[in-house]
Amino acid sequence: MSWILYVLAGIGSLIVAALLGGAVFWVLRRLRRHTLPHEILLELELHGPIVERAPEASFAKLLGTDPTTIGNLTRALDRAKDDPRVKGIIVNFGSPVIALGHAQELRDAFVRFRGSKKLLVATTDTFGEGGPGNLLYFLASACSAIYVQSSGDVGLMGLRLEQPFIKRALDTLGVQARIGQRESYKNAPNMFLETGLTEAHKTSLSGLANSIMSELTQGIAAGRNRPVPEVERWFNDGPFTATEALAKGIIDGVRYRDEVYDDVRKQAGEKAHLIYLDRYRAKLRPLKPTKNAPVVAVVRGSGAVQRHAASESIPGRANEAFDASSVTAALRAARRDEDVKAVLFRIDSPGGSYVAADSVWREVEATRLAGKPVIVSMVNAAASGGYFAAAPATKVVAQPLTLTGSIGVFGGKVVFRDLATKLGVDFDGIQTHANADMTSPTRDYTPGQRAELETQLDRIYDDFLGKVATGRKLTLEETRAVAQGRVWTGREALANKLVDALGGFEKAIELVKVELKVTPETRLALQDFPSAKSLWERVRGTPPANSEKLGVSAYVALGLVEVIEDAQRRSIAKLAQRLLAAVGIECSGVLPTRLS
Repeated sequence: MSWILYVLAGIGSLIVAALLGGAVFWVLRRLRRHTLPHEILLELELHGPIVERAPEASFAKLLGTDPTTIGNLTRALDRAKDDPRVKGIIVNFGSPVIALGHAQELRDAFVRFRGSKKLLVATTDTFGEGGPGNLLYFLASACSAIYVQSSGDVGLMGLRLEQPFIKRALDTLGVQARIGQRESYKNAPNMFLETGLTEAHKTSLSGLANSIMSELTQGIAAGRNRPVPEVERWFNDGPFTATEALAKGIIDGVRYRDEVYDDVRKQAGEKAHLIYLDRYRAKLRPLKPTKNAPVVAVVRGSGAVQRHAASESIPGRANEAFDASSVTAALRAARRDEDVKAVLFRIDSPGGSYVAADSVWREVEATRLAGKPVIVSMVNAAASGGYFAAAPATKVVAQPLTLTGSIGVFGGKVVFRDLATKLGVDFDGIQTHANADMTSPTRDYTPGQRAELETQLDRIYDDFLGKVATGRKLTLEETRAVAQGRVWTGREALANKLVDALGGFEKAIELVKVELKVTPETRLALQDFPSAKSLWERVRGTPPANSEKLGVSAYVALGLVEVIEDAQRRSIAKLAQRLLAAVGIECSGVLPTRLS
């Protein structure tokens, strides 16, 4: 009997030893994970897409192929700025895919880091290879030194905005665009309706181009400590070879990457370890909120505004969608959560569905009326439907280069029956009521149907104007003067009272603190709504019990009924698109009422 006790005791000892060993291994791994050298030289590779939000847990994330988020970049730079171990950063400019607002937000973080008097050096093989490098050089100008290899260029070339017009091609093919717009600056349908720029279209594009170039020029002048007129001459005289750029003071040296690294490492000190910025960020312990700090919900809407986004919508890709069903659920959840004291709403959208934008507008309005401040932070764009959603917020922040406004609407359809006849395709059918064919791309509007379309556009435009006027505390006359479908940069929008302040995420946080009456030093408890789902949760896909239980993970399947109802109508539109594609033209057959 005693030998059994010895065996059991031995097994117990092994289990205890295994548990202790596992605990020690876990502790050592955690310590190693957060261990960084005492002296660090950071390395930032700017390449690939830089996006607003990362996709939820996926196999791509497991493989480490996720795009870089602007938030991760700027937070890491700000932590490095205050970290005494960090001696400097080398920024290697490759071929990043970055939009205007994100570029300005990243540049602001560079400027803050440079203010710490640490090394901040830019190196690249070229700023534009046979093309413009305006935006990348604008980013690099925030660094204390810029180097380009001898074969490279500095593509300061100014800005050209160009658009194709296909009306004559459509006329030749026998395709008619039946589209209404409100008002003269709502230029999205012009490619179907005009053969060139209208005066309003030209005014709008010229204003945008000049405003964008003014921001780039002034930023570069400040970063390089040069007069603005001199930088304007650079844009007129460019592009430049690396040698020419050095002679004009546009860059600080003609060097290859290895030469730059050797020089910077000497300045940083022999003990400084070279570490990628993302690896540095991963090893940092998260900053804890200040004790009893208010909880702030962070809600994000990126892409074209849709009632229900397709399940294949991927952040940073062309098909990314602003899913109104998910965003409204997140706003409702934040409003009902007693711990949440304010909402920071990041919007990055060119517009989209009027109905979807109105649904988001309602949730923003309801949250503000419930006593919870809503601070909107506009990113690269918050135009049309994107601006509609922002209008009732407590405060609105935009980057100077954010594209916003576009307060207007268009809608209609493209009729391809004559083209189909030319190609030997005939359509026939029956209908139960007079307007059943109103959205059909095979039949033109009747006079009554066209009048109904114009009535709908007037109704939507008036609603848009009224809600902007109320939200921004403007008169209808003031609102109409800055509306008419015109797109503004953030700086112009500030002058037109469409936004309250210029800046990015950090500026929005400042305004949240003001609204919550906490000190500037307070570290808020930021919580993403919806919280990211794990890979298992995405695979399992458990549906909610009811719409009130959607919480912050909207159920995509709720849109299936709409998809099924639309399938038959869209089948004809798809055929129209294929017919047009066969002759080299891509367009949509039916244009729903849109705020984009």
